[in-house]
Amino acid sequence: MTETSTHLDATFRVIIIGTSGIGKSCFLIQFTDGIFASENSVTVGAEYRSKTIQVNNANIKLQIWDTVTFI
Repeated sequence: MTETSTHLDATFRVIIIGTSGIGKSCFLIQFTDGIFASENSVTVGAEYRSKTIQVNNANIKLQIWDTVTFI
């Protein structure tokens, strides 16, 4: 089942926020690609990834934004 040919029942936009260096990008890569990256390059601006998941037989697309937050 590819993301382009999948019927979508819903789409959600998710924004990950937090101070720099806490692992937002590592969390995003782990969730979308299943790859553990203990170190990652610094995000400049924002990074976008998407993943389609199935919940109760419904296909849900998550559009996830990893943002830079300076606090």
